[in-house]
Amino acid sequence: MNDSMTSTPVPEQATFDEMRRQIMLLKQKLNQTCLVNEKLIKQSARNKLNDLQRKRRRINCIIIFGLLYCNGMFSFLDYSFILMVLTTCFLLAAYVYQHFSSKGIRPSDMARCSLVEISHSLLRMDRLNQRWLYFSIPFVIGWFALFLYESYTKSGGPYICCGGAVGFVIGAVLGIIHFRHVRRKTREAVREIEDFIHGQ
Repeated sequence: MNDSMTSTPVPEQATFDEMRRQIMLLKQKLNQTCLVNEKLIKQSARNKLNDLQRKRRRINCIIIFGLLYCNGMFSFLDYSFILMVLTTCFLLAAYVYQHFSSKGIRPSDMARCSLVEISHSLLRMDRLNQRWLYFSIPFVIGWFALFLYESYTKSGGPYICCGGAVGFVIGAVLGIIHFRHVRRKTREAVREIEDFIHGQ
């Protein structure tokens, strides 16, 4: 009689088993939902990064064209060797720095990296791009001053200076637009990832 009083009734035990089963099913559904949401966030981030990669490839093409065109023109018009060296070093530095700053956010990295790692890589790229401006703006201003100084003494110097000034302004505007676009896309991707992580 004591055994029958202390043992758990069969209906109550069945209820506990059913509750455990429901909890396990709920956990599985939550895990599946998290996986689906993570895939969607990664896909959204991948789309933004693909856009940035396309723009980066265009910039690389511009850098290669600039190396060939500027050095060819400077050599033909008999500009100083220092100006050619400064131009080459700056463009090569821009190419290498751009490749270095995009480490961890290439499409091949998206599959093997977690969302936290991708977010850190995006923030790192944004920080490095900001630092590049601190170096590139003073350098370009100094380079352009040297270009104007050497151009003015040549035949048709004032026209070369005017053309260079127009090109300088256009390049500066396009550079600012590119920088703002990259930063906006980067911050959008980081915000989506952070919202997903904090919402879990």
